[in-house]
Formats: sequence, C-alpha cells, structure tokens
Amino acid sequence: APDTLPVMKVWLLFPALLLGAAGAQVARPLNTQDPRYPLVTRVTSGQVLAFYAAFPQGLTAELNTKAVAAQRQVVLPLARAGDPLAQYLVGQTFDLFEYGKGTPQDARIAMEWYRRAADQHFATAEQLLSQVYTYSLLGQPRNLTWAGNYLQRAYVHGSADIKADSLIEMARQSDPTRDAGDLRYPGFSASRKQTRQYLVNALKYRPDDTTALDWLGTLAAEDGEFRQAVAYAERSDNLMGWIEAGRWLQTGKPGLPADPTRALALFRRAMTVMRRGSDYESEMYT
Repeated sequence: APDTLPVMKVWLLFPALLLGAAGAQVARPLNTQDPRYPLVTRVTSGQVLAFYAAFPQGLTAELNTKAVAAQRQVVLPLARAGDPLAQYLVGQTFDLFEYGKGTPQDARIAMEWYRRAADQHFATAEQLLSQVYTYSLLGQPRNLTWAGNYLQRAYVHGSADIKADSLIEMARQSDPTRDAGDLRYPGFSASRKQTRQYLVNALKYRPDDTTALDWLGTLAAEDGEFRQAVAYAERSDNLMGWIEAGRWLQTGKPGLPADPTRALALFRRAMTVMRRGSDYESEMYT
C-alpha cells in the first residue's frame, strides 16, 4: 500500500480552521491563507469537529472506516461544489494508510482531491503535496521539482504560520551540513548565509519558533557571535539552551561580557522547568 504522510495529520489542521458559529453553514474565511489569496469554506466548525472525532488518536486506536465514510458524505457535496477545505477533507478520508487501510485506488482518489484543493491555492494542501513528492507517498514517484514548487506556493499563499514552516524547510534545503543522501530541491544550493536568512525570515512570521531560534543560536555560537546566541537562547523555550547560555554568561565569551545576574536568571528558568517535570512524574507514579 502507498505510504502515508509523515506530517499533516488530520487533527493538526483543525484548530486553525475552527472559525465562526458551529451551526450556520455560511461562507467564512480560512485563516490558513495569506490575505492576498483569501479562500472561504462552508464547512462549519461543528462539521470539522465531527470529522476530527472520526479519526482516532493514539498508537493503539482503531480506525472506524464506517465513521470516516459517513463524514465523507457530509463534506462531499461541498467538495464537488468547489469548497477547498471540503476537497482537502475528502482527500483525507481516502488517505488512511497510516491506519493500515487503503488501496492504490484510494491513493489516486486522495491525490485527486488534494490537487483540486491545491489548485485553488489552499496552502495546507500545497504543503501536503510538497511532502508527497519529497517522500514518494501515496503511490507518487519522487519529484523534487514539484516538491519545491509546492513548497514555494505554500509560502506565497499561506498564513504566517505556513510561511514560517515553509521558510524553515527552505533553510533545511540550503543547509550545508545536510546529509549527502538527502537530495535538495532544484534551485537550492548549500549556503550557510542563506540558511540563516531563511531562519531569520521565519521568525518575522513566528517570533517564538523554537526550531528557528535554536538553530540560529547554534549557528551564531559556531560563528563566535555569542551575544546573538544568548539573545536567541533567551527567546527560546529550550531548557538546555538556557543552561548553555548561562554558562557563557558566567565566564564571558568573545564579544559577550560576563553577566552573572543574567546567567542566574537563565539557570532559574531551567530549574523551574525541571522541577515541574519532576513534579509531573511524581504525580504519575504515586
């Protein structure tokens, strides 16, 4: 059976789409979009929640295919009428391979609906198709040109969060330390400078993104820019990053004067998080 997608789980999509009243089937904006490329949906919040509930969570959860098929019938009329979210959701009802379900025909149908949504510039579908062609999923041959094109499209058409995700993937594509066996999309070349710029741009859209902050902090420290590395660590929620930055501040580094007060603040943040984790584990096992 065709492989399933490693990302874009059904339940990850929905919180961003729960807009408006649950009952009224009126057109409402999809906030997955850049304001320059607006789209609307008539799928209600209640329908989204019901659809979400049909997909079990957890490693041992069993998929109820009848429940999924019932949800398909709810959104199918809207999908046929051109609703981009409904088209994406219909695709999801055929993309059940992570649950050990589905046939090559199901994969083809899923791709048809995903493409219909992407053809309307639905950024979530464009993100997904980039992954499909990167990893040769849903019976599709690997096509890095198409994967890169869909990534660029998602960046252009998507919301701030989707733009941030896309820029972080662009940083991975430009990373000089990328594994030699991990092929790059056409148009991307190894460039440490470009990698940093993509990450900086990602923070413009999502200032608290831990992946971008930690990666930039590592690059800054490797380049001897310890003042900047500490600034990134302080913005991140990475406990180990706080401890490392605190050690630098204890003794000082080139371009970074010693600052015991700042170091202590970082150590205290780390200790607070560790205590919370310890208390949580104690509650679990007592």
